[in-house]
Amino acid sequence: MNMLAIVLSRKDFRDYDQIISVYTQEKGKMSLLVRGVKKIVSKNSAYLEPFSIVNITVEKGKEVDYLTRVQSENYLCGIRENLQKSLVATYIVSLVDKLFSEGEVDNKFFSFLQNFLVYLDSLKDLNDKMAVFILDVFAVNLLSFFGFKLSSDEKIINSEFLTYIQVFESAHSPRRARQGGQGLISSSLLQNDPFDTSSSCREVVYKGDLSEIFSLNFEVDLAKKIHKVVYNFLVHYTERKIVDWAKTCVV
Repeated sequence: MNMLAIVLSRKDFRDYDQIISVYTQEKGKMSLLVRGVKKIVSKNSAYLEPFSIVNITVEKGKEVDYLTRVQSENYLCGIRENLQKSLVATYIVSLVDKLFSEGEVDNKFFSFLQNFLVYLDSLKDLNDKMAVFILDVFAVNLLSFFGFKLSSDEKIINSEFLTYIQVFESAHSPRRARQGGQGLISSSLLQNDPFDTSSSCREVVYKGDLSEIFSLNFEVDLAKKIHKVVYNFLVHYTERKIVDWAKTCVV
């Protein structure tokens, strides 16, 4: 079977083999065995680096499926040539690898992930504040696909800033959402709405235009408050140990 896939991670298996974790358009997350990929003569190794967008051929096995062919669709050189963008992209795919289960198929999420990485690749300049905000945007949208959404109704915040960074609404019923959960952040965290909440501004996210979203500019103190809300939101609802990207994805 031929599939379009995004490489999430790779782990050693035996002397020359590896298990490659990918998120595919057709089958969702998959773990595939690649034979001989660690050999010097392997033609597949270079294309299977994390966050590569690739076309793959998968063959069914008795215990594990095999990746038998790979062809680069987009190597995302603009990310690989920039240390900060590489840190951001690596964190993005590692988060997907951590939170998604095998076989969870979501075509809209695949398109979101692909478009997000391509946009990151196209960015010319990336400072620490923007790197953290990019990951804030990704985290909120990632969780929206699981049915979680920050809103004033949940008493998490009294600001509408998330209107600007929630690019997509979840198209399916919540798989892991808690019923009647309490807000994790006091509404006093953000006292004032940092944005002009006119309808024209709100349309930015519903168009899914990442360039407009990332053109938003925040003062450092406000950016830190936004990150604190988003990070605690992610940790609270995933119930996982999540490394704070504000500490690991800055140069």
